[in-house]
Amino acid sequence: MGEAVDRLVAIAGGSAMRLDNPIQRFWRDLHIALGHGANVAEQIYQATGTVAFGGQLPANVRM
Repeated sequence: MGEAVDRLVAIAGGSAMRLDNPIQRFWRDLHIALGHGANVAEQIYQATGTVAFGGQLPANVRM
């Protein structure tokens, strides 16, 4: 999905990043979503395994 939006931006040119262009909103929303903690599988696996085996999660991890 990310590659498709990045490709669209590349094809659209510099005007794609203008604030009045909806393409910039799609690009921005997608990249923010991809950076969300839920999209980092290794951390989720580690937290799940820790809880499953009775360990304590660090204070900054919420499940």
